[in-house]
Amino acid sequence: SVECSILAIELCTVRSRISSPFFRAGYTESQNQPATDPLIWWSNGGPGCSGLMGLLTEHGPFRPLSDGSGNLTTNPHSWNLLANMLYVEAPIGVGFSFSNNASDYTVGDDRTASDNLIGIGVFLQKFPHLMNNTLYISSESYGGHYAPQLATLLVNDSVNFPMFKGMLLGNPFTDLIENLVYGMAGTICGHSLADVPTCTEFIMHCQTNFSLLACPLPLVRVLIQAGALDRYGLDYPTCPASGRERRSQSEARRRLRGVFGSSPLPDEIAEAEDLTDRQRHLSQFVRGLRLALAHASPRHARAFRRAEFSKTSSSTPTPYDPCLEAEETVYLNRADVRAALNVNPTVGAWVSCSIATGKLHYNFLDEFRFLESLYPPLIAANLTLVIQSGDDDSICATLGTQEWMYKTFSVKPNGGWRQWYYESSEYGVQIGGSRVDFEGITLVTVHGSGHMVPNYTPEKGLAVFTNFLNGTFSRL
Repeated sequence: SVECSILAIELCTVRSRISSPFFRAGYTESQNQPATDPLIWWSNGGPGCSGLMGLLTEHGPFRPLSDGSGNLTTNPHSWNLLANMLYVEAPIGVGFSFSNNASDYTVGDDRTASDNLIGIGVFLQKFPHLMNNTLYISSESYGGHYAPQLATLLVNDSVNFPMFKGMLLGNPFTDLIENLVYGMAGTICGHSLADVPTCTEFIMHCQTNFSLLACPLPLVRVLIQAGALDRYGLDYPTCPASGRERRSQSEARRRLRGVFGSSPLPDEIAEAEDLTDRQRHLSQFVRGLRLALAHASPRHARAFRRAEFSKTSSSTPTPYDPCLEAEETVYLNRADVRAALNVNPTVGAWVSCSIATGKLHYNFLDEFRFLESLYPPLIAANLTLVIQSGDDDSICATLGTQEWMYKTFSVKPNGGWRQWYYESSEYGVQIGGSRVDFEGITLVTVHGSGHMVPNYTPEKGLAVFTNFLNGTFSRL
């Protein structure tokens, strides 16, 4: 049965260091030519979100049913139709991954990258028949930090990883300014989700004449005016509100008051004279903002819903299921599933993003790393580099991605903005979005899709993945 097929997915525990931490990773063999098809390393973002979200809510071969039963159905747009897929729960402490040493749960970008490099090596030792297969890495959201840093390590260790050939990123978080100022708030204003006076003030203080002191308050006013929309997919429905969700949004309002008070910037930031000290305080300020926004979004509450789904008469998944993340949580916390996946009994309930539980402590100063500088060496290594961007996302919005890419790279001759097409199973040939070819890297927008493209628009997501693998998005 479909429900039991998930149990045939090979799950491996990867020991990444001597001290005893263990990665959890789901491996799904290609349904095409597994002996020769590429191996794709996948991680979700966060930081601290599980790669099993990619497996069960995005592009794995199975998805939870929407009837609340905790069972699975097949996904006709799975990426393992074309490739061998490795879904990683990293850093240590995410999802079912664990350590016997509590200090392993205090991590940051550098340790996550080095652990992922070690994890790939150990995985290939366990599956030596894949050592000669082409290796690509893929991620999304805060994976805009994870993947380029891992790619750098792979390029620098080309003796052990000569098969590494490229990277596909989705709606990546690359630097804080493009993410918050140009991407998030700019997209909300562009969608007419905030009024003209508020957006005019925001543009003046945050874009035209950026000021660390003057920008935060108009920025937050823009974000608040957008209300309780799904900020990951502005035009998509949200999971029906529960009491837990209403409490979550009330908590968001409390957090916002605590973060901002009545002044445009917390006093300790405004008064800090030392730049490092100011950055530390600003990091806490931004972290509070991000937590507040997460609590304000109905998507956050989904990850903690446990029951009370409406029954449906059909077992076929709808094109978009706003409660899919909650349904995944129900499935992965079934006792028989945990037993079949050999989950360590000391590991608590699976949650999609472990930061929310307080178990994982991530160095949020790393959010201030502007990662544009990592790309020129990756381009020089002749990798296939594609960034896809769902243009209905405001969390890591297309507008912000365009901002840093146009500033960093030169557009190829004849590589300027134009449409790309895909074959819709329902409507035939359709515009999938737009693309622009820079020297060594391509931006591909996915029209009408949200933050996690394979979740919001799985058919378009598979089309992008196919074009990435066959080189369509790497040549004019």
